Amino acid sequence: SADLVVANRQALNLRNEFQMVPRAYLYVGNQYFADEFKQIDYFMAPTAGAGYRLVDRPSLSLLVDAGQGYVAEQRKARPDAITWYCLTSNEKAVYKLSSTTTITQTFTGVWKARDVSNSFYTTGASLAASMTSKTDIRLEVIDTFRTVTPSPGIRKNDVAVLASVGFKLQ
Repeated sequence: SADLVVANRQALNLRNEFQMVPRAYLYVGNQYFADEFKQIDYFMAPTAGAGYRLVDRPSLSLLVDAGQGYVAEQRKARPDAITWYCLTSNEKAVYKLSSTTTITQTFTGVWKARDVSNSFYTTGASLAASMTSKTDIRLEVIDTFRTVTPSPGIRKNDVAVLASVGFKLQ
């Protein structure tokens, strides 16, 4: 059918890092996620934390960080939003194949602090190639996994394959 909806998901991750010493940093961020098929109207997690660049070379970087914050979540099955204190972790590896081509791998986890079995994970891998100094084209695979769903018939994970054109602000 031409009107069959196969995906209806929005995601946004805003983040700002503040360099403390050459490899250590503090960050503030906000993750937003909504998914019709997971019956999530919104999942918003403003967080702050600290991180460290384990490897920081021109061709390879690897960073890890941990933080804390709050989650506000609205599900279709509940009339009111729920909020909870959360713990977070992030990992990112970037490998530059050349001056114009990059492979990136990411992992983000958000855990309910009082029940770590209630968690939300995002993993991703991408291949990006520069078109100009400010634009690139990217192929990306993203897997989102939610351990607690509102009903047994809802899948815990979804995989998305994306192609995009990006613009660098800096």
